[in-house]
Amino acid sequence: MNAPAPHPADCRVERLHPPGTGALSVLRVHGPAARARLARVLDRGEAALPPPHRLRRAWITEDGQPCDEVVLAARGEHDYEITGHGGEGVVAQICTALARAGAQIAPTPPTPLPPLARARTWLAALFAALPPTVRREAFGDALPTLQARLLDTPARVVITGAVNAGKSSLLNALLDREAAIASPEAGTTRDVLRHETSCAGLPVELLDTAGVLEHPRPDDPHAAAAHEAAQAAIADADLRLVAIDRARPAPACARALLESAPPGRALLVWTKADLPAAPAAAWAAAHRAALAVSARTGEGLETLRERIAEALLGLHPEALRHRLEALHRELQR
Repeated sequence: MNAPAPHPADCRVERLHPPGTGALSVLRVHGPAARARLARVLDRGEAALPPPHRLRRAWITEDGQPCDEVVLAARGEHDYEITGHGGEGVVAQICTALARAGAQIAPTPPTPLPPLARARTWLAALFAALPPTVRREAFGDALPTLQARLLDTPARVVITGAVNAGKSSLLNALLDREAAIASPEAGTTRDVLRHETSCAGLPVELLDTAGVLEHPRPDDPHAAAAHEAAQAAIADADLRLVAIDRARPAPACARALLESAPPGRALLVWTKADLPAAPAAAWAAAHRAALAVSARTGEGLETLRERIAEALLGLHPEALRHRLEALHRELQR
């Protein structure tokens, strides 16, 4: 039997899934004749179609032979979604069956990632023009996907602060092992140390950096290289842990590290909580996200791990944008 000639406005099939390999495929079938065209390729005909806003399992067939077992979703009276198995072969079979039933197959759109990467200036201007409420709504749909990716890809958490702030001791305490040399001598850490662990079940990569000097020595090339490496790690981190020795006055560099961080991407950590506290500066005492920990006694460490996970999973929209851009860069490598 010859299939009826498709009409552009009669029934249209569009891919909703991205091109390439994937576990699932999603096709949209819509138009005035969508119900009739779709029924032609179902094993039980119209009886297999779900009522509006409902789901139903069915088999897509071609010439009576099964192609794929799918889930049908009725978005409206003339609007359906087909969720089937992934793979170009399966998708091609379903599309061929629908085309023979009289549906029009829309061309596959090109992937948007390459042009998106070339449109950074335009995107930045557009994003800045959006009010915060709209930004939150826009990124709300992406958040579950990002959170799922965070469960698979370790987030970068950098430990920074002034020299002798207890950064290496904090790293060892969070790792529960001696991974870095902790010494009262300034400048012990020169390279960026990277170690993977988990915080409240979330995989993270902890980075220990060289301490920020209040008065760096321009004649010390090793210190300059360590400072440059630390700044690069800080800029690329998903979250900053700004360590401040609670037994000493809070240094100005710690305030700069906190205030220069994008919203939601910094935690103030008072280290050496087992020692008597020095009078805190007003800006540090008023910091709402501050947390006191002791690498020696373990005080506050579990709470810090939970706060790290909460900060990463509850990303502020600005931090979310940073993470999405970082993941996009990884995809392009």
